[in-house]
Amino acid sequence: SGIPRRFKTPPYWKFSLTSTDGNQRAVWWKVGEHTSLPATTEKYPVDWIVG
Repeated sequence: SGIPRRFKTPPYWKFSLTSTDGNQRAVWWKVGEHTSLPATTEKYPVDWIVG
């Protein structure tokens, strides 16, 4: 929850796809205002986001 669907995310979010054990998952990286490193990482199923 809290993550808009169809990849409509705030500019401070970065999106990437990862594959673990053959299961593709969408990874949303929340980056800080003054850093390029992800502050938090939340994972959701790809089919949940692209709904």
